[in-house]
Amino acid sequence: MLNADDYKAAAEREASLRREVEELRRVGLEPEEVGLRDYFRNSAVLREALAGFDTVSVRGGNVFILRRALRQSGADELIKELLASDAVVYAGYSAGPCMPGPTLRGIGGFEDGPGVVASG
Repeated sequence: MLNADDYKAAAEREASLRREVEELRRVGLEPEEVGLRDYFRNSAVLREALAGFDTVSVRGGNVFILRRALRQSGADELIKELLASDAVVYAGYSAGPCMPGPTLRGIGGFEDGPGVVASG
């Protein structure tokens, strides 16, 4: 899930996605992007989309934008359910591991400013 980069321009976000996919393929993984914007207010369809995966990897970027995308798509609750039933492994770095925590209190800075908004 690359939604933590939703504040970037489309070309910059696409370059970041390409780089991420190439790095994961080099270590033998077969990544597939699931963009949460496609599932805002449609968590039933997102549930179907995630059904075939055994790992959910949530990468870095802006923590607050990522949290919004998880909430608006219902992925926050869905991922909790999948983890509770041992259906997936949760992985990620930077903003990704901040999501399962009880709060985002203490997170901030240039990249993670709560005032940053998603692009168009």
